[in-house]
Amino acid sequence: MDITLAAIREQPGLEEIPMIAVLPKSALDLLPNPLIDDFVFEPLNAQELSARVLTRLIKSESLGEGNVIRFEKLEIDIDNYRARVNGKPIELTYKEFELLRFLMTHRGRVFTREALLNRVWGYDYFGSARTVDVHIRRLRSKIGTYENNIETVRNVGYRFSESG
Repeated sequence: MDITLAAIREQPGLEEIPMIAVLPKSALDLLPNPLIDDFVFEPLNAQELSARVLTRLIKSESLGEGNVIRFEKLEIDIDNYRARVNGKPIELTYKEFELLRFLMTHRGRVFTREALLNRVWGYDYFGSARTVDVHIRRLRSKIGTYENNIETVRNVGYRFSESG
């Protein structure tokens, strides 16, 4: 059962959908299971299943939707520090994630390297402004087809552009 559930969870767009299993009472030994969000035992009570589905949908809507920033097929989940391109997870360092988050929440606006250092690294950071360049280069290489959306504004800084 875990193999099938894991395969379902790995499908793009399905990994965050609440999973409710309908199980025979003899399957009690399969629980708890981290791949299952909730369960109902057979014989199935339609009202109970309906109530559980509704509860899970309400919870899933209140979690995450307001905390996910999307641009086309590029998305970042702020609550869980996850980033995805075309539904596939991408590995970002903490600063890469924060830099992408900042740029995506301020689309179209140009920020100098110094402004990005202050906003993303903090005012107490005393490194070189070229740190931003290095992080931008690494970030671009990780976001694939969206690399051109992080634009260099010559002699000024960077912006996240929707035209890319």
